Amino acid sequence: MSVWDDYKKIQTINVGSISKIYKAISKITRKQFAIKEIDKSKLKNINIIIEKYERIKILNSKNIMKIETISTKEYYYIIMELCPYSLEEYILENPISIDDIKEIFIQINNGLKELYDNQIEHSNLKLSNILISFEQFNKFLIKLSGFGYKETLFSKANDNFLLLTIAPEILENGHFSLKNDLWSLGIILYYLMFKEYPFNGINEYQLIEQIKKGKKLKKSKNEEFNDLIEKLLVKDINKRISWENYFKHPFFNSNNSFPNFDFNCEIHSKTIGAYCINCKCNICQLCLEQHPLNKHKIISFSKIGFSKNEKYQIDILLQNIDKNLNKLIKITNEIKTFYQQLKNINENNEIYEKDIQNNFKNYYIKCLNIINEKIKIEGNFLEYNILKGFPLINKNKKLELK
Repeated sequence: MSVWDDYKKIQTINVGSISKIYKAISKITRKQFAIKEIDKSKLKNINIIIEKYERIKILNSKNIMKIETISTKEYYYIIMELCPYSLEEYILENPISIDDIKEIFIQINNGLKELYDNQIEHSNLKLSNILISFEQFNKFLIKLSGFGYKETLFSKANDNFLLLTIAPEILENGHFSLKNDLWSLGIILYYLMFKEYPFNGINEYQLIEQIKKGKKLKKSKNEEFNDLIEKLLVKDINKRISWENYFKHPFFNSNNSFPNFDFNCEIHSKTIGAYCINCKCNICQLCLEQHPLNKHKIISFSKIGFSKNEKYQIDILLQNIDKNLNKLIKITNEIKTFYQQLKNINENNEIYEKDIQNNFKNYYIKCLNIINEKIKIEGNFLEYNILKGFPLINKNKKLELK
């Protein structure tokens, strides 16, 4: 049996020393896939590789690429979902914030946690092996792929070989362990923040020399980020952060971002007046009447303004709309008008003291609902959904429930 009895090749995506990756389509379902074809004759330890992939294919994390495998006498095939972007491609076209980086890594960690729990190392973590697909509302979903195997890591003919993310203990003495991946994560995290690699070199000797010299690395404004980088990019593998402490690190677990709001009380389906941090839901006045106030930790909607991050996200939304200008020219103008009105109100600080009747809050919600309806085009949302993607409270202002 050949895999090509059920699939048809569309094009060659990548050619390496031991394998080829094809874009293919199922002859039965017409769904497209990526199929990796490994030439068994070019690997002495093919059974070790097969064993690794057979273990990976039974994992359940949605952040690990789902695979099917077929083994023939000459080839081992890995059939994978076809994703539109790698993280490497995505960040070239889309600016990302510190919150985006955190979200990306939380998803990466969900996949890595299952690998770690099953004592499976990835061994080939790099931007091009972190793939992105999209769910409802265009929410991105990270999928780990391209798992490596140490038997081919240093093959000079391997086109996927990338020195810059490989742990120094591998470069220096070929020492493999589960903690190798922690170094690679530090390199990727650093690159996402600063758009450059912390250590550069054309060969492993140059890289090792830079690492040994203790090159001073850039710092971000986020202290938790800086602390994590310092604990990941430690040359001595025994002093590098453990997997347990990595998953618990405050950079991933601090709750300093606002929830997503969709302007309905989730208990009574009435107009909301606040969000409860303890209950983790939108609540209305009826909720407060039925439950003692001391059970709720309230963020009020009576005073609303745009933070810098919110303005940034709206600007990105407008850029995405402009990319589709021929189709969306009328909608773009309407959204810009609403945005300018909201911006003008936001810049008038007196509104926060004078808005006793919540007129601004109601106007703000009305405008956002209108915008949300305007960007529904042929049943598909644009890349940023206003109501799902924006934190709507200005955390710099003291908020009280009216």
